[in-house]
Amino acid sequence: MTWHIPIITLALIAAIGSKCQAQAPSEPQTPGEKVEKEFYTPKDRIEAIRAALIFTPKVVGDADIMQGPEQNKKQFQFHFNDKVTCNFDKPGSQMGGKTPKFSCKITRVEGANGQAQVLTTDMDEEPVKVKFGANNKEVYAEVVATRLFWALGFYADSWFPVRVECHNCPEDPESGSGSKETRTFNAATIVRKFDGHKMYEVGKPAQGWSWKEFEGYNGRPSYEKDGLKLMGAFIQHSDNKPRSSGWSARK
Repeated sequence: MTWHIPIITLALIAAIGSKCQAQAPSEPQTPGEKVEKEFYTPKDRIEAIRAALIFTPKVVGDADIMQGPEQNKKQFQFHFNDKVTCNFDKPGSQMGGKTPKFSCKITRVEGANGQAQVLTTDMDEEPVKVKFGANNKEVYAEVVATRLFWALGFYADSWFPVRVECHNCPEDPESGSGSKETRTFNAATIVRKFDGHKMYEVGKPAQGWSWKEFEGYNGRPSYEKDGLKLMGAFIQHSDNKPRSSGWSARK
């Protein structure tokens, strides 16, 4: 199961909205491939929910909260407050949602110790989502929430707090309007999505699942499901709209 958690406050946390990504047993694609919007039949979708794992037991004390999850060696490695240099790709208005964001293609990452990583031909890098703004609560809350889920063994996207220097960036990165120049965002986060596929049902454009379906179909032990429900209650589902509610699951 893969969580994507947008808004969370906590006295720390405030809201959660998750995207559903699951792989049906009959799916022919390999991991990482995109699936068509209308891929799942109702039976496939229920089976995906039934077979989905909830979490992997781990020693919580071994989790390095500051560093976060292990990262793909073929991609840039992010650390707290790294300076990320990138070229603007597309505005947030084309990415869904209302939180200030944009996508860009990373060319260089410089750490606090001065060591730099540069883009090479053997790297597996596509444009990344950047959320920005000192007043954007998601910039802080998503890092806290996903690190918490990850440390406890639940599957989650990985968010990294960084500084972003965006080249050829419009005055308004959200709409894409205004003059283009190099702009700096000192309060920003970059996401690495958890591997998986979006779960759609034929004839229904919405994705995701409901807690009722989760309780009725998922085959994991009740204590595992109760743990996930407890976490859901802890972070308060307030962005759980039909078109975006859901859950990400791993087989």
